[in-house]
Amino acid sequence: MAKRRQKGMPNACRCGESSLIKTSGTSKNPGRLFHCCPKGSENDNYRLFKWTDESMVEELFFMKETMKNLEMKTRTCEDMVNCIEKDIKDLKMVGRGYEKEMETMKAEVRLLKCMIVCGVVVFAGYFRFCA
Repeated sequence: MAKRRQKGMPNACRCGESSLIKTSGTSKNPGRLFHCCPKGSENDNYRLFKWTDESMVEELFFMKETMKNLEMKTRTCEDMVNCIEKDIKDLKMVGRGYEKEMETMKAEVRLLKCMIVCGVVVFAGYFRFCA
């Protein structure tokens, strides 16, 4: 059976057991930490055996990629927020324009009412005076 390597820090063996961290006592790798299965050894291809320092390097590369992706997503979100803020400012400006236009129309309506009242008064006076 071919060995499948798990990237990064292994949490569990393929058998389902939680991995252990042990220290090598060999003359080739004295004091070197490794992950292993509590049930087996490095001779069993099915069981977990992985050097911790190699796992850390893989984990750091994975975290670096994750950080790049998060930075890109953050920039995208910041751009979207900036666009939304600009749209809000534009809408506020449009709203202010409508407010000014409404005030102008209200003034024109008041003037028109005054003109109608004056016209009615003049018309009533004319008929009263002429009659």
